Amino acid sequence: MEYAEFIWKAIRDNTPEIARGEAEFHFVVNFKKGESEKVIDFLNEAGYRYIVYDKEPEQADYPNNMPSIYRAWNFAVETSEGEIVCLINSDMYPASQDWLTNMIKYLEKNKTIVTSRLVESGKLISTLPHTVSHNFGQNIKSFEKEKFIRFAEMLKEEKAVDLGTFMPLVIFKEDFVKSGGFPHGNIMNKQNGQIISGDQWFFYKILRDMNVKHLNSWSSLLYHFQ
Repeated sequence: MEYAEFIWKAIRDNTPEIARGEAEFHFVVNFKKGESEKVIDFLNEAGYRYIVYDKEPEQADYPNNMPSIYRAWNFAVETSEGEIVCLINSDMYPASQDWLTNMIKYLEKNKTIVTSRLVESGKLISTLPHTVSHNFGQNIKSFEKEKFIRFAEMLKEEKAVDLGTFMPLVIFKEDFVKSGGFPHGNIMNKQNGQIISGDQWFFYKILRDMNVKHLNSWSSLLYHFQ
């Protein structure tokens, strides 16, 4: 619940589009019986908007429940009402109030999907392009927010480069629905037997086959606790 409150305040304080009525923020509850009830009670008490993906209440623990997480993401996009959708994880913090604008400005229908550049704590080793490892805390209690914001301001560049991280992302809903969304689990490469994660398959196979280019905005920076 503490991460739900954290990400809500982070988004509220750093996304002026919400206050202007230009964007909406919803939590996606990937319902698991015996655990998610408390989360829903908290969201109701706090007055936070949310949707519930409840088709797999007996799902396994993380990371063995990744297939249901992918399906929850797909459900969130499919039930959204906006022309453009943004997916963000609950363990991320935007460096500035233009993080969303600076992704959307590189977004083109049928042509691009755009992600932010991440500064990561180093708790886990990232293999994704353009991530920056710098420890500003590995949980919200140890997060050195002001130091991160100053660091991100020095790192910020007004450009977008190929490839990058997978979250946060912005994409036109029509493009996402047309793609079929994230596959329901990891994929085995039939040629070499290699297991490919569902998000890699979505970005590197599905979208590439649609000629949708993956761009990483270096003027949209977020911290990732991992």
